[in-house]
Amino acid sequence: PECTDPSNLSAINVTSAEADLLWTDNANSNLNNIEYGIAGFTQGNGTQIMGTSNNPETISGLNTETTYEFYVQSDCSVNQSQWIGPFSFTTLPTTKLTSAFCDSSVNSLTTNIKALPVTGAESYTFRFTDPISGDIIIYESPTRTVSLSNFSITYDVTYNVDVAVKLNGVIGNYGPVCQLTTPPIPTSRLINALCDDTVIGLNSTIKAIEIIGATSYIFRITNGTDVYVYGSPTRIINLS
Repeated sequence: PECTDPSNLSAINVTSAEADLLWTDNANSNLNNIEYGIAGFTQGNGTQIMGTSNNPETISGLNTETTYEFYVQSDCSVNQSQWIGPFSFTTLPTTKLTSAFCDSSVNSLTTNIKALPVTGAESYTFRFTDPISGDIIIYESPTRTVSLSNFSITYDVTYNVDVAVKLNGVIGNYGPVCQLTTPPIPTSRLINALCDDTVIGLNSTIKAIEIIGATSYIFRITNGTDVYVYGSPTRIINLS
């Protein structure tokens, strides 16, 4: 009996490294052979998946921003259809932090960082991973520039940072990892108006220079051998 050729080859859910290949199995064989490779490959020299019952069939390990082709053949056990194809599809590009920020340090937790541009990108998803704690922070930005103030990151940590780009409504794989080191924990002191000054009373209010992101301030007052330490949730305390 004739083994009818498959038709309607297509690829969906294409990312930078994977794609789902599908087709219409007109022979109702439920077994099909696939061959795929970089566009222009010679049949017989591609990657073959024989006797698959999957439709769609997921292929992985693809190169980023590369055009591939695939062919499909129905297997009716007694005989096979013709190889139909090729159908071509292109994997999505990836991106990463620009050279100014990749494997670099920043001097503020409000610094603007940038990813390399991707034509047609709808958004950029930045992922910060603390390699010690394993904590992961993700933020999707409509542009390739984002302020570190959007992330709950801390001082004196070297983060692994990678970026994924959205194209045609699909977020692709994360690109190469860069390391980004935040500045050391900053120090503070009394504001200029109070530093090296005299207060008018023991119930006076004193104030420290503000540190962005600070969750508490620890004041230490030394008088000879006497040391007084007080922790405050704000940068203002009363000497009382």
